[in-house]
Amino acid sequence: MAGKRGSHIDIVISFVIFVVFLGFLYSIISPAKVQENKEAILNQLEKEIKDKLSADLTSSSINIPGDYTWDCFQVEHPITFEEGLNVIVKNETNDVVKFASEESAGAIKKYLKIDGRPDMKSFKIYYSEEEFNGLGLDEENCFENAGQFVLETTDYPIKQVGLIRTEKYIFETKVRKAFENKESYDEVKESLDVPYGSEFSFNFTFNDGTSVAGENKKVSTNVYAREVPVQYINEEANITLGYLNIKVW
Repeated sequence: MAGKRGSHIDIVISFVIFVVFLGFLYSIISPAKVQENKEAILNQLEKEIKDKLSADLTSSSINIPGDYTWDCFQVEHPITFEEGLNVIVKNETNDVVKFASEESAGAIKKYLKIDGRPDMKSFKIYYSEEEFNGLGLDEENCFENAGQFVLETTDYPIKQVGLIRTEKYIFETKVRKAFENKESYDEVKESLDVPYGSEFSFNFTFNDGTSVAGENKKVSTNVYAREVPVQYINEEANITLGYLNIKVW
């Protein structure tokens, strides 16, 4: 009888040890698994947020050759100009210059009238559906008989420098619109495909140190955070550095 009782006690002790061992394994594996899941969510959120804050930027460089005394140039758009595109023009020192977009008689062609100087004949033109902080043209700065140059012709030998390039960037304007948007937290969460049971927040810090952020939530659990350095386009079409900060819990 004593032997059987001892056998039962051994079984119970072995079972308890086994349960404790399982608990120990769970205490090690579970946090690692949670961290792995949250890292996956951070990766997903980083991609989704970048996509929603990005737009196309098309750029083209032009050079007006010859010894001309004009200080205003009328140039055919180097790309097919479509409604909804915004434009900004910059000179060789990266300063924004005054310009106006005009149509020919019958709206057959669309031109840029650029306010330059006789010694300033290299310009870079940027296009995007996002808005720029450009400078409007004063007619007194750009007289009516401006020199007209059209790409790829013998009579008007304007030179296009380099390729027309279209690249996707985060835009300052889209960042600000995103945080000014009146969508609820749940709507934003759904649009970013945040998994059920997880919560999130994000903010954006601009190059000048200012930030925009959403609702500040009180969190009483572990928070997994990531700071992502990103290039973005400001309102003068400059590529500058900012930081996207994402938190999930």
